[in-house]
Order: sequence, then structure tokens, then C-alpha cells
Amino acid sequence: MKISKSAFLIAIAFFSYSAEIVAEEAPDAVQEYVDTNNYACTSGELKRIKADVIRIAGSRNPDNAWHVVNTMLCREDEPARRFMLKHMSKTITFVQTGLDESDTQLIDASSDLLLGKHALELSLKVADVSVENIGDIAIHYSLIPSCIGSFIIRFNGRAWLLTKIEEGCC
Repeated sequence: MKISKSAFLIAIAFFSYSAEIVAEEAPDAVQEYVDTNNYACTSGELKRIKADVIRIAGSRNPDNAWHVVNTMLCREDEPARRFMLKHMSKTITFVQTGLDESDTQLIDASSDLLLGKHALELSLKVADVSVENIGDIAIHYSLIPSCIGSFIIRFNGRAWLLTKIEEGCC
């Protein structure tokens, strides 16, 4: 199923707004966890994540793999948006899951709305990142306090491309 640019933007905006409300209404203990836990974009976490990404990428353009992952997790500027538009497969699988439902959509990667909004929200809230070798590289993360997400990048013989994004809240 193809989704229009405006429908996707609305979905991302709703997801982002929901995550912000949950964070604002979190109990003090959860808020402390938010303030002190392993944010992805701190220097220590970036070193750890980079080492894992480089190891999994091996000889398959590891610097490019790291640039894609770092951009997804921590960048929100216009150069990052342009970079990511060049590092997406033609169609991105977007899976959003809630308590009672799951929705999978195929999104046309030509939309300049896709990564600019997504990366902005990630860079503000991502913690507890893990890197998994699934042949491709899977990045799993927490969107504090009650959401999780992941994205997958795949090597196309020259560069690493974003192929899938999954996010869910309870």
C-alpha cells in the first residue's frame, strides 16, 4: 500500500506528539530515568554504537554505514536530510504498532518529508541503542519513556540504504 506525503506527515506528527505527552506525564522516577539514561547522542554512547556498526559492516563501506546510522540517530539539519534522501531504498517499509493494532505502510522514498521529521524526533529522545547483525544492520532504540523503535539499513554494493523503520508505543 502506498501512502501520501500528507498522510505520512500526519502520522509522524501524531506519533511525535503522543511521545511528547507521555514524556510530560511520566512519573518522577521515569523522568529521572529519562534525564540520566544512555542517550544515543552522547560521546560515550556514540563511540559504542560506532564500534558495533563498523564491526558489523566489515569491509562493506563501514564509514558510510556509520554516517547513515549517526545521521538517523543524531542529526536534524538540512544537510542531514539531503544525505538521507540519497541513502534510502526506493520504498521504505514503515511499521507502527500500538496496544491494539499494527499498521505497515510502504512509503515512497522520494518524499523529502520522510527523514527530516523522523530524524528530528529521534535525535531528541533516543536512548538504549543496540546494534544487531541480521545480514543488514538493525538499530534498536527506546523512545523514552514508553516507546521503542528500530530501523534497518542494507548494503547495496556501494552504499548503505535505509529500508525499514518500526516504531511502537504502549
